[in-house]
Amino acid sequence: MKRVLLLSLVMLCALGLSIGYAQDDPFAGLGGGEDSGLGTPDGASSIRAKKKASPQTFEGRVQAIVKNEKDFPNVKQLKVKITKAPSAKKAPHKELKKGQVYEFSVDWALNKDGKPCMKKQENVPHVGIFFMEKGDKVVGELKEVKDGKYILKFLERK
Repeated sequence: MKRVLLLSLVMLCALGLSIGYAQDDPFAGLGGGEDSGLGTPDGASSIRAKKKASPQTFEGRVQAIVKNEKDFPNVKQLKVKITKAPSAKKAPHKELKKGQVYEFSVDWALNKDGKPCMKKQENVPHVGIFFMEKGDKVVGELKEVKDGKYILKFLERK
């Protein structure tokens, strides 16, 4: 009798599991009837926000980066070879040419002691530059060219 009861319990469990796997979307009943993303072809794609390319943005590859851990987040030298020049025809963007290597710098908002102030919102995007390595593909935009120095508005890995 115990065997029959145990066997019937196992069969019921197996039947229940097979019915559950037969559904197209096992999450269909959850979340108030919303689509779980399994039915759409791009349901597994990234949902991270992406910046739209503007005519002022350029693409490049880091050729050289010199930094010192003590100077975090400052970078002593950053050279980038332009692989795609900005399409904007206004200054300062029109100065960047494809295939050329440029040395860029960052215009930090500084504290009284001369170090970058991380409480100022305009400094936050520049911190990532410190973690870049030679060969990284990057996307960026120029803020201005001052005294022959190319000052970045932003630069991030592509």
